[in-house]
Amino acid sequence: MRYRPGLISLAAITFANLAVPSAAVATQSNAICAIDLARRVDQIINQSAFDRARWGLLIQTLNRQPSRRQTLIDRGSQKYFIPASNAKLLTTAAALQRLGSRYRIRTSILGQQITPGTWDLQVVGRGDPSLDDAKLQQLVQQLKTRGIQQVNRLVLDDRYFGTDLVNPSWDWGDLNSGYGSIANSLIVNLNYHSLTLTPQRQGQPLKLSWNNRNAISGFKIDNQTLTVSKTEPEFINISRDLGQPVLRIRGQLHEGGKPDVADLPTFSPAIVFRDRLNLALKQANIRVKHLSFANSQTRELPESVAFVESAPVAELIRETNTESDNLYAEVLLQTIGTAITAPTTFKITTKDNRRTAGLKVVNQTLEQIGVEPENYKLFDGSGLARMNLVSPQALVQTLQAMHYQPSGQIYRNSLPIAGKTGTLKYRFRNTPAAGIVQAKTGTLTGALSLSGYINPKQYQPLAFSILLNQSTESNTKQRKAIEAIVLLLTQLKDC
Repeated sequence: MRYRPGLISLAAITFANLAVPSAAVATQSNAICAIDLARRVDQIINQSAFDRARWGLLIQTLNRQPSRRQTLIDRGSQKYFIPASNAKLLTTAAALQRLGSRYRIRTSILGQQITPGTWDLQVVGRGDPSLDDAKLQQLVQQLKTRGIQQVNRLVLDDRYFGTDLVNPSWDWGDLNSGYGSIANSLIVNLNYHSLTLTPQRQGQPLKLSWNNRNAISGFKIDNQTLTVSKTEPEFINISRDLGQPVLRIRGQLHEGGKPDVADLPTFSPAIVFRDRLNLALKQANIRVKHLSFANSQTRELPESVAFVESAPVAELIRETNTESDNLYAEVLLQTIGTAITAPTTFKITTKDNRRTAGLKVVNQTLEQIGVEPENYKLFDGSGLARMNLVSPQALVQTLQAMHYQPSGQIYRNSLPIAGKTGTLKYRFRNTPAAGIVQAKTGTLTGALSLSGYINPKQYQPLAFSILLNQSTESNTKQRKAIEAIVLLLTQLKDC
């Protein structure tokens, strides 16, 4: 999943206890007959390093007809696993099917003229994850073009996704990290902000500098940091208290060393949107007399005054999958849960919020294209929830079904390319997999996954899913084992 990391401690890693083929060995090895594949794969997954781990694998030839698909490997394909960001494969498939590739998310300004040059305005957010300061400037310039010089009442409407925004199935630590941004209706600058920690003199606390102080509006800062000598270890830990608005910052950096930058979610995203918009209006010399947020009594103003839009869904799902962006995934989930227009076989009840409604839409949409609903259970759209349970079969069924949809190429193009783009840019380089594997990565502690498509040079195109859970090996070692399996697939041939 996309993460803009702060301080990372690097340590030497050895692979003596994990006998998987290196990229160089894989490049030089001979082609593999399909009949020998299972034995070679079992040599990897049955190593002692993974004695206590759980593997789930399904590798099939691509075919429109399920009965004509050849299954090359099936290891626990119907069992449940924590999918990590492989859950995005399900979310983006449903979003593309339900919304269409050209759908755009619009942020509107509605208005009513009071006197020449003076208006009442209402900003209606619909969760555009790409909205940033540049788009706010575009909105303001449209107001200038309309001759608006003063706003009598400016109302910010953050109600489109409702108010139940924090996913209760997410770990508390995820809510403290930049990759755990809240998907509300008025998003700006990806709903995250940066904290720079700068060493001072030895014995002094680190200097804390925020790029947007209002992002932590209402929070008390408990700075328990220290500047230390170069002989001391470096680390940074940032957390929130469970029951009170306190942000605790612990850690230490070397005197004379480089600052560390930590990215954190915006705790009050609507407040930050308000401040960024207000700044843009001031810079354009548009005066605002009264500013407030919409409530249950707010009614839409009659005239459309200005708007900006996101890129089309085709590009939104590419950002979601290629970069594994959690905010984009959660927005897509809530969007399909809000913009329900087609007939449904389910009811949206008073217990549903936009997220749970979106999950119902995902279930119905995927079932319509041939994904069996009993093969997975989702609690979010991004894969951060450890309550998510997905089988390799569900992922391969989705990949197979989407490949033959009219939008199949758009879906496939949204996946990272081995050795070239996104979360696979630095993986599989200088190996036979580079350029011929398109797959979605997934990473949580103890849960790694890789699912997608592969076009072996001497064999039929394949859809595959590899999930590894409950391993105590490092993520690096787990990835090596998964990559070793993929490298075997690149060497398949008919024989």
